[in-house]
Amino acid sequence: MKPAVMTIRGLVACLGLAALGACGPYYKTVYHYDPPRTPVIGQCVATCGQTREICFGNLMQRQASCQERVAFRYEECVRDARSRGKDPSKECTHSYCSEPDRADCEPPYAECYAGCGARVVAEQVCVWGCDQAQ
Repeated sequence: MKPAVMTIRGLVACLGLAALGACGPYYKTVYHYDPPRTPVIGQCVATCGQTREICFGNLMQRQASCQERVAFRYEECVRDARSRGKDPSKECTHSYCSEPDRADCEPPYAECYAGCGARVVAEQVCVWGCDQAQ
């Protein structure tokens, strides 16, 4: 999966649509984990936690790689603009990498946790535009 890169223009367009109410309610899944009932289940769940930490590390690594690519592209544009006698502030735009979402690591963790024999309850919670959901 490629890291998301958003330009200022894309951000403005999205915010404009949101202001017009084009985006409906936004829900996220919240997981509730019952504690393991036996030491064996606890050991299994600990392995799931280690896998989730690896997932978090991978997210941060992708974020860092995206930031490096964005910085490289911008510096390349600046050099090119200057070599052509152009103003880099008018020729080059800054792109941004989306923040890593640790929630991306939750579904596999919840699946692993449940696979160990422990109980997981998933709940859909409205986090934005909730007044439109009624």
